[in-house]
Amino acid sequence: MFNFDFALMKNFPINEKLKLQFRLNMVNALNHPNFYQPDPDVTDGAYPPRHGRVLGGTTSGKGLGEPTRREIDVWLKLMF
Repeated sequence: MFNFDFALMKNFPINEKLKLQFRLNMVNALNHPNFYQPDPDVTDGAYPPRHGRVLGGTTSGKGLGEPTRREIDVWLKLMF
């Protein structure tokens, strides 16, 4: 399982009371696919046979077998 997350933040002071904040968050920044192990069961009786096949990607919390995707969030916040 390989996953590289990245975050970057920079504050820009405007005056004594105002501050502008830039933030960049990246989940799976290198967009590396992570797959399940191949199906080891020869006798499961499935048709078509699934033995030795990779049946999906790792779960990302959005659904079973859905591959992990790159997600990028860019924020610009004015604080006063």
